[in-house]
Amino acid sequence: MEKWGAFPTCRKISCPEPALSNSVLKVNGECRGKLYQDACLVTCREGGQLIGEAKIKCEYTGVWSSLPQCTCPVPNSSSGLVLKNCNSKRPDEQCFVQCKNHLKLIGDGFFLCQKNTKWSIMPKCIPKICQPPNIPEYLEIKGNCSFKKIGEHCEVICKHGGKVIGISNGKNKLKCLENLNWSSPPDCTCANPNVFDPIQLKTKCDSIPKMGKCFLRCIRARYCRVITYMSE
Repeated sequence: MEKWGAFPTCRKISCPEPALSNSVLKVNGECRGKLYQDACLVTCREGGQLIGEAKIKCEYTGVWSSLPQCTCPVPNSSSGLVLKNCNSKRPDEQCFVQCKNHLKLIGDGFFLCQKNTKWSIMPKCIPKICQPPNIPEYLEIKGNCSFKKIGEHCEVICKHGGKVIGISNGKNKLKCLENLNWSSPPDCTCANPNVFDPIQLKTKCDSIPKMGKCFLRCIRARYCRVITYMSE
């Protein structure tokens, strides 16, 4: 007598755990042992936005439905760096930047959303620096005047012992300006002339500007005549 052979069996279609270890995606929760029409939630590994459905479904072929893509996350700008429309950037797209006032950009004016949805290295902003000032011969710089930022000052003194005149702030200082030039240098008075007997100063001469006159007199008139001393 003929008999039927073994009956076939039916097995539920299942999908393997999604292989996302090298992906820009990660599974949100548990995604093992999923069967046909089951779904798993995914998110962007680096914190960007999903482009597509957040759910992936186990299909009747035993594979997962198409995976969504990710943008790069909104970048955190460094101090002084201004970002220009850098939201929702996809891989190979650029984020353009500029520096705030008084700062200078080091590097390119952009950085890149990479294929792993991480940003490339950001450019940096550093303070703009005035070069050491070129000052007239009659002045000299007091202290260090290198690497001065916009708004900072250098102190100057009169080389030959006179007084500084012509600075409105009255502090003998030059200012590093926004155009990276220095404010105008001041003038100097002449120092008191060294006079010896029988000559005497007729007036105080420690505040005489350039090309001004200092009047002298003779203590004993029969030995000298009255003269005028002119500053240079």
